[in-house]
Amino acid sequence: MISFPLLKQSIKANKNIWFIITVASSLMLMTIVFVTGNLNVGELRDSFSDTFVKSEIESEIRKNSINAYIEVNDTVNTIYPQASNLYDLSSATLFVYSAYVDALHPTPKEAAIAEIQSQSTPELAEFAAGVASAIIDRYEVELPSSETLLDFKVQFVTDTIVANIGQDIDENTIALIQALSTQIIELYADTNSLTTVQLQTISSTFTKELFVSKIDAETMILFEENDFDIDRINSLVSSSLIQYIALTNSGVESDDAISQISVSILSQMPSEVTDSLSEIIDLNIDHLVVGTIFYKIAGLLLPLVYVIVTANSLLAGQVDSGSMAYVLSTPTKRKVVTLTQISFLVMSLFVMYLIILLSGIIAIQLVNNPNLMITVSDITILTIGAFITMFSIAGINFLTSAWFDKSKNATGLGGGISIFFLVSTILGLLGSEVIPTAIRIDSLNFFNYFSLITLYDVISVLEGNINYLNFAILIFIGSLCFAIGHLKFNKKDLPL
Repeated sequence: MISFPLLKQSIKANKNIWFIITVASSLMLMTIVFVTGNLNVGELRDSFSDTFVKSEIESEIRKNSINAYIEVNDTVNTIYPQASNLYDLSSATLFVYSAYVDALHPTPKEAAIAEIQSQSTPELAEFAAGVASAIIDRYEVELPSSETLLDFKVQFVTDTIVANIGQDIDENTIALIQALSTQIIELYADTNSLTTVQLQTISSTFTKELFVSKIDAETMILFEENDFDIDRINSLVSSSLIQYIALTNSGVESDDAISQISVSILSQMPSEVTDSLSEIIDLNIDHLVVGTIFYKIAGLLLPLVYVIVTANSLLAGQVDSGSMAYVLSTPTKRKVVTLTQISFLVMSLFVMYLIILLSGIIAIQLVNNPNLMITVSDITILTIGAFITMFSIAGINFLTSAWFDKSKNATGLGGGISIFFLVSTILGLLGSEVIPTAIRIDSLNFFNYFSLITLYDVISVLEGNINYLNFAILIFIGSLCFAIGHLKFNKKDLPL
């Protein structure tokens, strides 16, 4: 039920503004796609990300290697007194035992044990006798030569230490104790005493060997992807341990030394700055510029002007100028007039956004950049959402055009509401989560609650979480306003 002559008249009257706004909006979208598609923002963001990731990995390697050193050094300092005492006791026992054997003593073992026990303190006498008995028994079985005697004593001391640590120790700890015991005893056999620096050297050397060997395959792949090969890891571990030992030996607390050595770029910054940088790194520029800035603001501005001007001219403008009297003097009924004007307004918007969509698709194809984070599917859904939003605003403007007889009143109310929605959206954008914390003004998010355009959630669309309820509300508001405008114009008295 539309009048084709009236439809042709509306097309003729509004074709110029429709053409200008359609071309301008299409060119704007194409320009934005070309610009974002040729920016090296992705490379810059990746560079920032790589820098921070590598800094964090380096920090973790330093921190973990120092923690491993602390654990190993604690074990070394625990083992050393036991190992040195056992070694001294074993050496003394074998020396005494050999002397009794050379003297053809009838019971050299018993005599040696008795002498060792007598030389010990009352508290350690029983322990000394047990160790002496055990090493003599083992010596008599293995009969080591003078060349293998040191290895024999080292093995005995190591086995004794392991045997005395209990049953609840895992295999890795046992292996660690055996390896450390061997290094400690071999060095102690040459010097008869180990300094703190020597013990730290043993701990440091063992930590470097242990740290790299315990890196699992998955972690090693992550390291290699970020240019951390074995040589670089070894270098970091070595420098970290040297710095840590130097700092702690000079009186710096362990925790403070670790903090100084394992500091990363992000850890040196305030938490607010760190959070902001993380947001900037994760920020999708394509989504922000194409999705939020164009489709939710700039891409709505020109069509909004078209809707305000055109909706006013379709009814209120003609009533105000007197041309509506000419239209209604023909057999054309009021309801046919309103349905025709509604059809024109909606169809002109539909064709406008269809052309904008085709322009966006063409621009994406011409850019042909795999790093562009906006796809044809994204552009399509965004354009549909923009059309639905503008359909709702067109309904509001059509209602004011049907309600008022004066063009200025219709434009003032309908246009004022529409512009208020757009301005609120712009202000609300500065306080929304799409803006990084560093430049976000949270209090301005308040304006988003006063804008109908807020229901057009472009971020959810781009993330694949389309809010169909919001679109349904926009369609309902637009349809309701068109329906009320249609009924109001048909029933009101016109100043004809």
